[in-house]
Formats: sequence, C-alpha cells, structure tokens
Amino acid sequence: MKTSMLVGGFIACAALSTAASAQALIAVDFENIGVPFSPTNWNVLSGAGALPNLIDETGAATGIELLVSSGSSFETAPNPATLPMHSQSLAGADDYIFGTGQTVLTLNFLNPGSEYEVYVFGLRGFDMGNDITIAGGSAPVIFDQDGAPGDFYINSSIGSSSQDLSSYAVFQTADSAGQINITIVDDLTAGGTGWTCAGIAIREAGTTCYADCDGSGQLNIFDYICFGNEYAAGTSYADCDGSGQLNIFDYICFGNEYAAGCP
Repeated sequence: MKTSMLVGGFIACAALSTAASAQALIAVDFENIGVPFSPTNWNVLSGAGALPNLIDETGAATGIELLVSSGSSFETAPNPATLPMHSQSLAGADDYIFGTGQTVLTLNFLNPGSEYEVYVFGLRGFDMGNDITIAGGSAPVIFDQDGAPGDFYINSSIGSSSQDLSSYAVFQTADSAGQINITIVDDLTAGGTGWTCAGIAIREAGTTCYADCDGSGQLNIFDYICFGNEYAAGTSYADCDGSGQLNIFDYICFGNEYAAGCP
C-alpha cells in the first residue's frame, strides 16, 4: 500500500512497508544490573564476561561473540539532547560499565576481511575521559571521549538529537581471525578517574542501503521522516544528489532511491 505525504513542501508517494536487505544493527547495552532498561533487542551485559551468539535488532541470532575483559556496572541517565535519532528510542542506552586502567572488548566470529560500521558509546555520571582504539585488519581508529556528566558520546562526538545514529559511524575491517578489538584506556589527563563505556554496536558495511535512512532494515515512512530530519540539520547525508547544496532535488533524489529499493 502507498500513501502520499507532505515532505519538505512537496508531496512524496511512499510505500508504507517495503522489505529491505540492509543488515540490522547488532548492539550491546552495558546495563546496571539493578535497573534493567535497554532498547529492544539490544544484548545486555553488566560487567566483565562473554556474550555468545549476539542477536541483531530484528531479534535474529548472528553467531557473533563479545568478550569484555573487565568492568562493573553503574547507573546514570543520558542527557536526552545528546541521544541521536534511530529506528527506535535510545533512551534505554543508559548506564555504563567502569574500571581503572583499561578494558578490551573483543568481537569474535565476524566475517574475515569484511568492513564494519563500529559505534562505541560513552557515558558517565561524572566527568569522562576515555582514550579508545579500534583495531582489526586495517589501520587502527583512535579517538578520545572527554565529556561532562550525562553527555552521550558516539565514537569521537557528543551525540545530537537532530542527527541519525548512522552518521557517527567509524569503520574497521575484521582481521583474518574474524576479530575486531576495542581498547578503552582511562585518560587521567582529561579529568577522568577511570574508563567508562555505555555500550557498543556494529553493522557490516556495504550491506546498508541509502534509502534506509534510519537503519532499521525496512523501508517505510520513518525513512522519509529520518531524511527530513537530516535535511533540517543540514547533514552531508541529506545531500543525496551530491551537488553540495541542499534543495528540492535532494528530496527528489531520495524519493528515487526509495523507489529503487535495496539490493
């Protein structure tokens, strides 16, 4: 079934529900054991340990394993203004694990040689100071997370409720053993008193579809809403036709991408 909707000052015709083959996000929420509250189909861990056979956001098993070398859970709530847009609310991505020195998060049983979107979520009830390295089969990705209490970090940036989660992705290749390692080190020079991590997420790159703006794996009206929000925020994603300017032709371009579906 199709519906007409007003988007950016003109009428767009959008299918309400169209299947897409884009990979769903695989996410882990580091949650305080006493107050469990997580986004739907996010895997949950409350400290050091192993999570075998992670599920993705559709609930499908992936065979991927996460190992966490150290950490204990603490409770805090993120500033809503720093939570990015996504196909579901990220309000449940609260709380975090904490430790001193460093922790290593190892993702096992990835596809060797495949590139992945990687997201490392930072959060703390006090000042945060993390030095983070994402290592795999390509050059390490290195960044800091130095934030105020309650700021929700995605990789090197404080999040914004006007930007989509996917816009914060960094990329790393799984090594020949099918691993990606995320090392988080306490950055005492930034005022921190221990490292923290609120969660992580990955998605195999090259399997996403431009029209699947919210990364849900389905094409529907929410992708038009997502594109409208990206356009309003002036992000590079909204420059669909690559002209360097945001205008009605980007909406037309997005409509064409949507109509073409996902491969």
